[in-house]
Amino acid sequence: MVDWSGASVPVRGADSIWIAHGKRNGRGLEIREPLNAPTRALAVAHLADVIDTHIAAGERVLVGFDFAFGYPAGFARALRLRGTAPAWRRTWAALAELVTDNDDNTNNRFRVAATLNRRLGRRGGPFWNCPARAVEAALTMTRPAFPYRVHPARSLSEYREADRRLRASGRFVQSVWKLYTPGSVGSQTLLGIPRVAALRFDARRAEVSRVWPFEATSAGRQRPFVLHVEIWPGMVPLEQTLHPVKDAAQVLTMVRSLGARDAGGELLATLDRPRRLASTVLGEEGWILGA
Repeated sequence: MVDWSGASVPVRGADSIWIAHGKRNGRGLEIREPLNAPTRALAVAHLADVIDTHIAAGERVLVGFDFAFGYPAGFARALRLRGTAPAWRRTWAALAELVTDNDDNTNNRFRVAATLNRRLGRRGGPFWNCPARAVEAALTMTRPAFPYRVHPARSLSEYREADRRLRASGRFVQSVWKLYTPGSVGSQTLLGIPRVAALRFDARRAEVSRVWPFEATSAGRQRPFVLHVEIWPGMVPLEQTLHPVKDAAQVLTMVRSLGARDAGGELLATLDRPRRLASTVLGEEGWILGA
């Protein structure tokens, strides 16, 4: 389980990347000390090593990231992303082409957001909020009106269906369009999707890896098998005593919770549930595990 970060400099401690790893064995769930990676590049290198070790052993791996895997329905169409691939793949490919994310965490996420806003034909949205130095005509600090009109007969919602479901239950996940200030997920998503794509589609892992729920509504029984999923730590009560740093405690809590559900036979049912959702969820928006 990975607590991601959109930081522009290497950073450790609070508000940085934490990775917790658990493995079921005959004695129960073995949990390692969480890794605090100062950069996204080091985090992904670590994840690649861990995943490859499990693949070599013929094991099944669930990899969770705490950022959105997709945008509200209609995003790919509004951007006029051509091709026959599903909307989520066209969006992922576009972000992989646009985003520059260097080994020292310097990146162009605000420039990418402004570029996407301009492609949508209007100024100041739907991506919004940035530091003063990044403000320009196509990207402002203020929230635009939603639904965001991109065409006389077409608009983009502020939230995905999974987000709306959680917010209706009192769990206030933030909009993927919001890029800046604590709690926002927009920057993590812009920088995270290309990194997950690199893990998923690398030639060493492509045949045994999938992205849920876009490619797999059920994990099946394949071995080895790697399933990348979107998580939100607020889905389970935080066990703060697990680690003095909240971010680390969150991913450790997620590992313990999902490990318990797996042992109890509940996890596969949770992974299978989204197949009953709308095609826009399965083909573009994605879903939060357990929502």
